[in-house]
Amino acid sequence: MSVSTTTVSVSISSSADTTQVNSNPAAQASAAVSTAASYHSHGGGSVNFHASQSQGGPVFGQQQPAASHHNYFNSPAHSQDFSAMTHHASHHGGTQQLEQWGNPWMGRPKPLINAHGPYPITLGKTDPMYSKKSNDQLATDLLRNARAFTTPGNRSTISKHAIEEMAQQKPGRNPVMNQNIRLAGELMKRPDVMDAFFRQPGTGATGDQVSISHFSAFNRDQNPLKYSTNKQVVQELNSHFGQLSEYFGGRQINILDLEYLAGLQQTGISSLDHLLNVSKTATDRKDLLDMLDNVASRSADNRISQTGLMLASYMMA
Repeated sequence: MSVSTTTVSVSISSSADTTQVNSNPAAQASAAVSTAASYHSHGGGSVNFHASQSQGGPVFGQQQPAASHHNYFNSPAHSQDFSAMTHHASHHGGTQQLEQWGNPWMGRPKPLINAHGPYPITLGKTDPMYSKKSNDQLATDLLRNARAFTTPGNRSTISKHAIEEMAQQKPGRNPVMNQNIRLAGELMKRPDVMDAFFRQPGTGATGDQVSISHFSAFNRDQNPLKYSTNKQVVQELNSHFGQLSEYFGGRQINILDLEYLAGLQQTGISSLDHLLNVSKTATDRKDLLDMLDNVASRSADNRISQTGLMLASYMMA
């Protein structure tokens, strides 16, 4: 059975004008190809966008084979290439930058004891109800009962320490308290979700507190990548490197292009929307982008190399 593919041709020119883009979200996103290239275009060219459900994202230019970065990172070829990558990165201070910027995320196992006190993370038995809830459902429960997870001196901020303390409580006769204990216990079994809940807006660093207003906005966010770890974001960038790189097929990703794509509305085209979500997730984590900007490329040049992405993904926990 053959499946037809919708192809939209978009012209790139050095005089691309975003003011001519109409209000249709799909048209705006398609125009991203020409507009993003106009940041540093030296001449004309043509780009084809292929919307296909079989792709992880849109294809700009010639159709590319499906991404297989997860297989690559576990393959012998990856091990063989890694020494060459580190040799290349050393000329740009890449390994040193990874060590300096990556310490908050890289190479550390998840501790069995939390960082705020003597409360051990007890896995215990599987909760028959909360273990079946999605991450978004747990976020909604936490938001609904947010005041139970604040500190006495600050009732407008959810505290990670309060969640850890709640998880250690013994069930009693108060049914509401018991539900909060079960919720906290389930959250402690999902450390990556906890990191996402307490990720600071803008920088992407994980903190100990989050305002209820910000957490409410996080809960409403429809981006499915909002729970991604930094390593997963790096792998997404690498998977779609050819689509996100300079001229949408060049040698490096321009962070200005990511910022432009992140500002576009969803189009209803799943492959393109995924690319917009990747861009938004990455640009919401300035600390991560700053680190990637300085690995295996010139420092602070607003560009991310594929060598840097592969090296960062290899080093991250």
